[in-house]
Amino acid sequence: MKRNRAIKISVTICLAIVLAYYVLSILIVRNGQFVNYHFPAQLSVENSIYNNNFIRQIRPDEIKILDSAFYADVKNDLEIYLCEAYYYKHYGILNLFNHRVEFDNSICLNLNLKRRQKAYIKYGDDFLKRMGDSNAYRNVFRKGSSVNVKIFNKDKKEALQMTFLNLRE
Repeated sequence: MKRNRAIKISVTICLAIVLAYYVLSILIVRNGQFVNYHFPAQLSVENSIYNNNFIRQIRPDEIKILDSAFYADVKNDLEIYLCEAYYYKHYGILNLFNHRVEFDNSICLNLNLKRRQKAYIKYGDDFLKRMGDSNAYRNVFRKGSSVNVKIFNKDKKEALQMTFLNLRE
């Protein structure tokens, strides 16, 4: 009898702790979600090498220059490279059970400027993003696909168009 009662009390305490953790996580975390996702920023080739997801630097198959002054200013600072496509998934405010999730048959294409310059980028039909912002690095594409990339100057006028054919490792 006492053993069954102790088991019930232990289970009740464990469930209360799990429920409290869940509720506190939702209340405290800014986005109000229990399951959280972290996309590591690929701010530079060096950062990707450090994160062990760098594959190689690449060149566009086609490039169309619409603003030659902008291109002359950024051409030596432009990094274009491929990295592994993945993200981290964890639970609650303590980031419990943090684990890496791979995108199947996908690759990440990154374009970055070494110097901090105000420029914008658009991958395919995606929305316009500021280069250097964390959300500008979630550029996951199927292996073997082709991607059109547009780079805009600080006035959001299109300056460059690049085409990458058959993205592979």
